[in-house]
Amino acid sequence: PLVGHYRHLGGFVTRSGSRLPELRVRTAGALSKLKPLRRLLVHQGLQKEQRSRLIKSLGLSVFTLNAGTLFALTQGEYQVWQAGIHKIYQSLLQRKTDGEVQHCTMYQLADAMQSPMPMELMYLCRLRLLVHLLRTGDAYMVAAIVEKFEIEKENSWLHGVFHSLWLENEVGSEHVPEEIG
Repeated sequence: PLVGHYRHLGGFVTRSGSRLPELRVRTAGALSKLKPLRRLLVHQGLQKEQRSRLIKSLGLSVFTLNAGTLFALTQGEYQVWQAGIHKIYQSLLQRKTDGEVQHCTMYQLADAMQSPMPMELMYLCRLRLLVHLLRTGDAYMVAAIVEKFEIEKENSWLHGVFHSLWLENEVGSEHVPEEIG
């Protein structure tokens, strides 16, 4: 019998190929990791930079795990990616005593987190994966990636990596990881 979906190596694979369920699972997983920290994140003694580091290490890392493999996202999939990052970044802001949260644009949140915008974050994930693949020196893997690019062109992972190579011009050199720069 056909299986509608399954988990494979941390990914959520569906029969239709849609990444929407996986992105939703990633968002839920990241937010569940941050939930126990809510009281700590609103503590007045905790600096904004410290809150940002906690959110990045415990929430954003869960969301971006293996995100470098995502490519050719549909508009809806990208919107879910962006919404997930927005929710994670939003956890930086302190709630008022009545539970209300200050509403900010994605750009304001990214600036407050000292992190890249959603598309640039995806670019970073792709570039990290590319660097890892090149460092392993697996000629068969690189040949398979190039062959897939020749067949699928704009819908291939490597095409997404080519877009990512312009990252430094978009986010500035201070956000580009050392292993890439």
